[in-house]
Amino acid sequence: MSAQRSGRIAASLAALAAAGLIDGCDVFGPSDRVTIQLPEPPPHWLRSFPRLLFELEYPGPNGELSVAGPFPWGERATVACSKAANGAFLAWPLAGDDRRRLLRPAGGLYPLSLRADAGADELSLTWVDGCLAVVMLRLAVAGRDTSLVNAVRLGGYLAAEPDPWCWDLTRIEEQLGSGEFTALDIERLPTTDAVVQPGEGEWFLETPFRGPLAAAPGGALAVPGLPHGLHTLFGPGGRRVRLYADGRGVFTLPMENAAGGMPRARARAKQRAA
Repeated sequence: MSAQRSGRIAASLAALAAAGLIDGCDVFGPSDRVTIQLPEPPPHWLRSFPRLLFELEYPGPNGELSVAGPFPWGERATVACSKAANGAFLAWPLAGDDRRRLLRPAGGLYPLSLRADAGADELSLTWVDGCLAVVMLRLAVAGRDTSLVNAVRLGGYLAAEPDPWCWDLTRIEEQLGSGEFTALDIERLPTTDAVVQPGEGEWFLETPFRGPLAAAPGGALAVPGLPHGLHTLFGPGGRRVRLYADGRGVFTLPMENAAGGMPRARARAKQRAA
């Protein structure tokens, strides 16, 4: 192709971009525009949070960490993002006016999660890929080249667990960052069979993979297989109880509830191996 013909093609494309018929930076530059497609929330989330929102966290056009929202959960957001491989997108559910990230996010990766829909690029986020996206985002923030990670293989390993949030994501992230990661580094967190006293009613944890639990008369609630770490129990009337599990047992932490006030709860636990 002659230099003259190449120049005419470039000029034509530039004119189309200027007219808004194509996105010039998407064709030639390091950025793209994608519309975010979200998964259906668990039914008990919708019952408890009729005004469920989401906040989007993703790599911006220049690779910088960007945040957009909040948006209503059923609404689709379109954003400009980096074209770099394995860019992590997280949709953090927000319980109405409470802007704390207490619920586990949905996630996906660019371009692995792209799907063609009505001629437009859509990035389809899932609950299963939330863990994978969290790991990749942490690596990116730490300055690691996430394009070097075999994300398809890693995502397959993580999705094999009924609740992927039971994996030790910190260990996976550290080993990936050190360049010494193997499949043997994918380990489950130790767990605890807990009995807490949050009060009567229906309660549920922050993960979308567990259903609601009913407290016994008197307010005792059995929480089997609670992974070590920090958790939130959501209950009736906007009540919330913060739990922390480790080798010593389960501890309740002061937390201001959405309805106001501080919960009072007791806990006992029996640790079990993962």
